[in-house]
Amino acid sequence: YVINAKLRASYGSIGNEAIGSNKFISVVNGPYTGSWLTAANAGIKYSGMPTLVSNTLTWERVTTFDVGLDFGILNG
Repeated sequence: YVINAKLRASYGSIGNEAIGSNKFISVVNGPYTGSWLTAANAGIKYSGMPTLVSNTLTWERVTTFDVGLDFGILNG
C-alpha cells in the first residue's frame, strides 16, 4: 500500500546565446583609396557603410516541460 505520493511538474524557457561568431556584428567595408589626390599626391582613404545585421537573427528559445511522480510503498 502507498505511504506517500508526490506529483512534480516543471516548465521553463530560456534563451540560448550560442549563436555563432560575429553574426550580430555589422561589418564596415574598406578601407578604400579614393581617386582624389591630396597635396602629397596620396589618395584619400575612406570606408564604406556598415552592413545591416540580418533581421532574421533572433534569440533561440529552449522550452522544457517535465512531469514526475514520487511515491513510497510498504515501509519506504
